[in-house]
Amino acid sequence: MKTIAIALGAGLMLGDRALAPSINVLGAFFPAWLFCAGAALALTAIVRLVVRRRSPDPAQPSPILAYLALWASSALAAWVLIFQN
Repeated sequence: MKTIAIALGAGLMLGDRALAPSINVLGAFFPAWLFCAGAALALTAIVRLVVRRRSPDPAQPSPILAYLALWASSALAAWVLIFQN
């Protein structure tokens, strides 16, 4: 019984009643995080092209982790700058 009460209380505290931010594109609503992820992907691709042209050294340590971190940080920055959440 105590476990059910804890789960119910956690669900009520964590539940958000506000609508998720969405963007209307030609009558269809898309989640805002999708656009932030797309913008971050474009920015990461541009940075990758610039880095490859400036330093064609293939011995860069763990480029996948570096680009993944760049993508995640730029997606979160876009979310904060555009939607102020």
